[in-house]
Amino acid sequence: MMRRIFGMLAISLFLGLTAAAESPLFRVGLMTDTHWSEDPKSFVRTEAALRVFKREKVDMICNLGDIADLHYPVAYRYYRTKLFPSVFPEDPPRELFVYANHDALYRDKHGSAVKDKDDIPVRFAAMRRELGIPHAPDDRVVFKGYPFVIFQQFVTRETMEKMLAETAAEFPEGPIFVLDHVPAPKGDRDKDNVRRVVYGKYPRVVHIYGHVHTPLRDENSIWQGTHTEVGAGCLQNWRGALIGTSPANKDCYEFAIMDVYRDKLVFRRFSTEDGKEFKAPWIVPLPFDPATAPYRREFRAASVPAPAFAPDAQLTLKANRPFASLNISWPEAKQGGEVYQYNVRIARKEADGKFRVFARQDIYSEFYLAENQRKGRLFRRLSNGFFEPGRQYRISVTPVGFFGREGTPLEADFTSPAEVREAVTVFESRDPMHDLVFASGLAGKNPVPVKDGFYQHRENNARLIIPKEYWAGGKGTRFRFTVDMDVRQSPGHAWTMVLRNPRPVQNANNRLCLAGGNTAGYRYVIEFGKRKAGYFYDLLIREGAPGEIRFKYVKIERLL
Repeated sequence: MMRRIFGMLAISLFLGLTAAAESPLFRVGLMTDTHWSEDPKSFVRTEAALRVFKREKVDMICNLGDIADLHYPVAYRYYRTKLFPSVFPEDPPRELFVYANHDALYRDKHGSAVKDKDDIPVRFAAMRRELGIPHAPDDRVVFKGYPFVIFQQFVTRETMEKMLAETAAEFPEGPIFVLDHVPAPKGDRDKDNVRRVVYGKYPRVVHIYGHVHTPLRDENSIWQGTHTEVGAGCLQNWRGALIGTSPANKDCYEFAIMDVYRDKLVFRRFSTEDGKEFKAPWIVPLPFDPATAPYRREFRAASVPAPAFAPDAQLTLKANRPFASLNISWPEAKQGGEVYQYNVRIARKEADGKFRVFARQDIYSEFYLAENQRKGRLFRRLSNGFFEPGRQYRISVTPVGFFGREGTPLEADFTSPAEVREAVTVFESRDPMHDLVFASGLAGKNPVPVKDGFYQHRENNARLIIPKEYWAGGKGTRFRFTVDMDVRQSPGHAWTMVLRNPRPVQNANNRLCLAGGNTAGYRYVIEFGKRKAGYFYDLLIREGAPGEIRFKYVKIERLL
């Protein structure tokens, strides 16, 4: 096994050294999720990317979708008549665009971003007209002898199957480039997903996507298995999804250039902050061979060591007085492999003297920042909603690499102070399945059925409906929502959770992931301030896969 791994590493190194010594057949600029508005300032990162594309002499530019934040004809017109010609006054590169969800959205009378299904073709036609796009939403363009298949976000399976079958027959050799806003699921998750099934039939597919707002410094942005998947970065912002945590909004400045050779594809990663390339390029050998593909997750997981803390690293705990939160900090794990995130686990001491984990509050590492922007020390605030006065707890922080390998954790014990910052309890239930209604769908009209004490959650969305009066208070009123639950889901799947004001649609928190698989008695705590006086919130459980859920405890407090 190790001989095979080192052999593939040697091949990748050789391809990397030779890539600079020859010229590509052609060069493609890749950007996505530009999210323009009617304000010219929203084009700053797009312009910076275009200027790098000009410097690098790209032959074609592909925008992978969510071109504007909403359907803004003024924004499309500004790009076509002002920005693009100012960067490319002559000999402009070819352009391809993916038609995606945000370009069909508009604001309704309540201020929510919505779309009318029947209106989507009309809005896409207007976008095509204003941007001067030469191809249809679902189309194929042949560029320098290579097929580029373009799918809109709302493409039907029938269209995908037909176009890919025709393309594979007409082009029996070489890569088939698929430009599609949405990624196909990777690994064993969502193995029945339409994109996963369709693209998986064609090993030669190189699927380039956007949508997920993931930095290209994230090594999971390239994947090989049944075919090849490559993210195009993001030129707006990103949050990500973490267990127990609502990640903060972070700016994203990253895009890519794909150099196409006869025997390989080279993906170089750039930032609009300085226009420079960062990290080593991704090099995809051609033709595709699943046995030796260098970006298979299992190969990378085996070849990259687990991240590790320095031997003298310590976890620091500090509780404020009166107790409102436990502030923890730790040094960056700089040894071994690169850190993707830190898993923060909270365990409490039970009557038998053993510590049992009942909560996670994960955090991203500083992988998404340039080296000179990293602080080298990480911080996390744990709400006192996790703790009971006078009880003993154990906090652990585990470094995790991009491909799931965990290093050795740092640990420290903590006894929760008796003096707690005052808060007003406005609702508390130790039997929420009796006291509240859990209903399926965003509208929450049909109660979710119960079997053996568990809700049988089968749909994508379900709402734990909370009476409006519990959220009384003006703009800025701060609340803490605490929920304990048992969850049963298939391994590798996890629901996400937000408190949502239904109209206009406005979340109180960024989405947080529930722990996947089977977890008993896990606690989740959300603290937030109301954006408007009239807002009220239901707990929305969504995404993931069908499973079972039991609410054991719910508490709402108004923080003073």
